[in-house]
Amino acid sequence: MRVKFLILALVVAGLTLTGCGKQVTDWMDPFKVVPGKVTEFKHTPQEQLDVYVPLRDQYLNSKHATALETLNNYKDRKDSCYNCHSAEYRLAPQDAKPNVKQLSTSITCDVCHEMTVSDFRLRTTPLETCTQCHNNGGGIKAGQAVHHNQKEMFSGTGAPEVPDKPSTKYNAGLTCVECHMPNQSHTFVALTPAESLLKKVGSACMMCHTKLSTQEFAAKVTEVQNQTETAVNSLKKELDSLQKSIETAKKAGRNMDEAQKYYDVAFTDVSFVDADASKGIHNTEYARDILAVAQNKISAAKQALGK
Repeated sequence: MRVKFLILALVVAGLTLTGCGKQVTDWMDPFKVVPGKVTEFKHTPQEQLDVYVPLRDQYLNSKHATALETLNNYKDRKDSCYNCHSAEYRLAPQDAKPNVKQLSTSITCDVCHEMTVSDFRLRTTPLETCTQCHNNGGGIKAGQAVHHNQKEMFSGTGAPEVPDKPSTKYNAGLTCVECHMPNQSHTFVALTPAESLLKKVGSACMMCHTKLSTQEFAAKVTEVQNQTETAVNSLKKELDSLQKSIETAKKAGRNMDEAQKYYDVAFTDVSFVDADASKGIHNTEYARDILAVAQNKISAAKQALGK
C-alpha cells in the first residue's frame, strides 16, 4: 500500500513538471549549439557561473574526463564498453580497434566535436551527440538489467509492457543541452533547483517553468525525486523477496513460469527507472507509469505464488 501511495503521489506531483513553457523553434544549424538554445542567466557579481570557468577546468571536473578510469574499475566490462569510455577506441575504425589494455585517453572533445574546424561543430545533432552513448545499447527485454537508458527514458520508449510516453521536454524540441549545459557549461552537471539555490546560481529549470518561484519549483522537484527514489527502493525489496520465494517454490517442484514472467517485467521496469538516474525528472509521467506497471506485476506474481 505504501508503494501504491507513493506512485499515486507521483501522479499529482508530476502535473507540475509537465510541459515546458518555452518551446525552442530557432534551431538554425542543427549541428551547433546556438545562443537561441542556451540562454545565459543574469546574476549578481557574487555568484559563480560555469561560464566564467575555463573550458579545460570544466572538462576536468566532468565524468567524461574519468570515463576510462571508471570503466577499468568495473570487473564485468566488455571491449564494446570502450566505445563510450575512450576516445581512442570510439574514433578508431570499426575494423581497427586498439587493444583495450593500451588505451590511455578518456572521452575527450573530439568525440563530440570536429576539431579541425574553427567553430568546433558537433559531429551530429545535440540530442544524438549525447544519446549515442547515453542509451541502453539495444532493445530492452523483460528480465534484463537496464544500463544508462537516458535516451529511452527521455523519448518515453522501451520499458516492458508500458505504453510509450515521450517527455514533454522531448515533445517541446528540447535536448540534453538546455538542462545539462546552461551557459554552455562543459561539466554537464544539471543542478536541481534546490542545488541552484544552495549554490546561489540560476536554475536552468526556471527558463521554462516560469509559473512558480525557484523555491516553489525546487520543492516540487525534490518531492518527485524523493517519492521516485523511495518507490524504487521499496519495489527493489519486494522484488528481492519475491525472487527468493520463486526459487524456493521451484526447488519444491512447482511450476513458476507464470510468476517468473511477471517478476521479469517488474524487475526490468524498476531497473529502467533506477538506471536513468534522474529520479523521475527526465520523464515524470513515464516513470510514474513504469513503477505502476511494476507494482501490478509484483502483485500478479504473488498471486501466482498463492500469496
